Amino acid sequence: MKIGILTHHYPENRNYGAMLQLFATYTTLSKLGHTPVVINYKFLKESGGGLKASIRNFILNSLGTKPFSEFSAKYLPNKTKEVTSASAADLNASIDLFLVGSDQVWRYSYVPDIEDFFFSFVDDNHKKISYAASFGLDRLEVPAKDVDRIKALINRFSSVSVREVSGVKICEDLGVNAQLVLDPVFLLDEKDYTDLIKKEGISDVKNERYIAQMLLDVEPSHINFINNLANKVNTKVLNLKGKKYPVLGRITNKLYTIPQWLNFIKNSEITITDSFHCVAFCLIFKKPFICIGNPVRGMARLESLLGLVGLKHLLITEADFHKIDDIPKIDYQAVYQKLNAVRNESFEFLKKSLN
Repeated sequence: MKIGILTHHYPENRNYGAMLQLFATYTTLSKLGHTPVVINYKFLKESGGGLKASIRNFILNSLGTKPFSEFSAKYLPNKTKEVTSASAADLNASIDLFLVGSDQVWRYSYVPDIEDFFFSFVDDNHKKISYAASFGLDRLEVPAKDVDRIKALINRFSSVSVREVSGVKICEDLGVNAQLVLDPVFLLDEKDYTDLIKKEGISDVKNERYIAQMLLDVEPSHINFINNLANKVNTKVLNLKGKKYPVLGRITNKLYTIPQWLNFIKNSEITITDSFHCVAFCLIFKKPFICIGNPVRGMARLESLLGLVGLKHLLITEADFHKIDDIPKIDYQAVYQKLNAVRNESFEFLKKSLN
């Protein structure tokens, strides 16, 4: 069966988590005997800024998007032609089943064409499902005038699953029973990601101790906290967002490849992050971590995941920095008893939804 996947996958976003959750969904569907197809959906954007801005953006994109575009071409080869809101309905002729999920696909501020991500363009003859769809927040973020339309669209789905506990309640308010499932990255296991790393010829980081730092929003107090902890445990800090370069008056990062990024988490002493998917891969690789809460980006997804595995105490705020002077110990045997149970439920729900 040809399954169209609608999600955030754009190399220009330079988002490790978004690319890896799609990789996991794509790979899982392939293992189940289906033909996954990434829906190459493009939001309409205005361009401009003059020649200098155009040259600068070209260089920035060359430095920043190459690791993501190469990964996408190699590991996500099946894609539709580029479609927009105006042309997406054409996909009804070539796709058997439509799947949306997971990474904040139902968050209005991230998805301007929100109705399309509730499959407004899909006709009634095609099955529509969500897997681990995320609202990003603990509330429905759409204008009040659009709520009835969203309610009508989601009720056309044959199967709805969400990534956060709060998402179950949002769906209930929309008149839909939703299943709580894990993010797609958990559908694969540690060996799948280790094999990906090895396939790219990347070796373990040997004889080198470091704290892996992955901060989406950098605050001076966060950097001070990480540096102080590094001094206490006598190790260096490695920034997973890459190395900085000046480009025509702007600082950009030359980013690591996706397998390199995974390998740095896998071999770290501890990872300190405010990223949901960075936390997810710490769990997958059974590594120590501390997660700094980021209310602006949304706490619901972190609270839901860490609450599920009994590690909510590792989600901290700036007020907690003074309490931490060592690497926290994590009982991963206990964590995996909980995680595996939900992982199995998630996998079975996906298989059932596809039938």
